[in-house]
Amino acid sequence: MIKDPNYLELFLKTGINFKERKIFFGYVDGGSEDNIDFESISMAIRAIDRMLAVSNKQPIELHFTSYGGDPYQSLALVDKILESPCKFVFYGRGAIMSAATVIMAVCDERYLSKNATVMLHDGSDGFEGTTTDMQIYVKESERVQEIYNEIYANNSWLKKDFWDAVVRRDLYLTADECITVGLADKIVHNPGRSKFRNRKKPNSSESNKISRLVKKFGDRIKLPILSQVEVHFNEDKYEEIVEYEHSEKEVTLSLEDEQGKRS
Repeated sequence: MIKDPNYLELFLKTGINFKERKIFFGYVDGGSEDNIDFESISMAIRAIDRMLAVSNKQPIELHFTSYGGDPYQSLALVDKILESPCKFVFYGRGAIMSAATVIMAVCDERYLSKNATVMLHDGSDGFEGTTTDMQIYVKESERVQEIYNEIYANNSWLKKDFWDAVVRRDLYLTADECITVGLADKIVHNPGRSKFRNRKKPNSSESNKISRLVKKFGDRIKLPILSQVEVHFNEDKYEEIVEYEHSEKEVTLSLEDEQGKRS
């Protein structure tokens, strides 16, 4: 196995995998759920610089689950992506919201997991101050939102006037809807799970047992449930997958093969 505890610790703490050129966003040790901030973006930009110093021929992957955060920091990463002579591949899972959406939009390949939720809006952070300061802040917020809307327009199938209109409210999109309007490209591939499972369709005796138990559930929660319960069995399809044994020999060969591709 790979005997490099420092490398593993770095990856678990920072979400940066230099060997495979992957950057994961999301706090794992406290911190705010709005994980687009100075710390996370600065770390990502430094990691991108280091990866580009090694090679600009291999893509860099950004893996996101984020409720958003600092719009200025999101634009810093947007600019870094656009300045870099390298392909960027975005993977979004769970929540891809607010400031995270522009980062997704500018990447070259954009994948969303099947049940990801994307949310765009006219951001606000509850600014407080004098009347004059608030007027200045509103103007600045409008300027930043204009940049966001231009990014959406330049990286989707819809013009800026559409985005100007819809972001006045919180707009939630499914992964499929986000792909349809052009802000993302594909659903993350799902090979099916039945290869890894040993499930068989219940026989008649087992089905009757399930039905009786479901009726007891209704009594337990003081709520009538369907008198006739139909037992459902989902026959999940799958494709052939080469299983990875994680043996020391296999890991070594995998690393040597990857190094050979990069050299």
